[in-house]
Amino acid sequence: MRVLGISSINGDTFGIDIDSGRVIVRNRAASTHEIVVRDFLSDHNGVACVGPAGLESVLLWSTCGGSACSDDFGFMVINPRRMVIVAGADHLNKPCDARCAASATSSVVPLRLNGLLD
Repeated sequence: MRVLGISSINGDTFGIDIDSGRVIVRNRAASTHEIVVRDFLSDHNGVACVGPAGLESVLLWSTCGGSACSDDFGFMVINPRRMVIVAGADHLNKPCDARCAASATSSVVPLRLNGLLD
């Protein structure tokens, strides 16, 4: 799997360059399949590959930087094997908070990002 649009490496997570305007997730086995993420991105963004070995998901998170913005990130979860968005970004018209993303990925990373775990 490839994720295009990475701007920085932060341990085991990555920053996304908002100036690129989009993040592209491609499946190496099916290079003609890709998911392009545009409208989900805002001022502060990140991406990580999370979850149990063999069942990893692409986790994207974003929040705006204005005074009217909350401190919590919104999340999007992509299944890279099936190349589908499984949570977030208005998937089924439901936003995905940290608990939704943790459940969708079987990972505590979203909870840590939103300060719900030490």
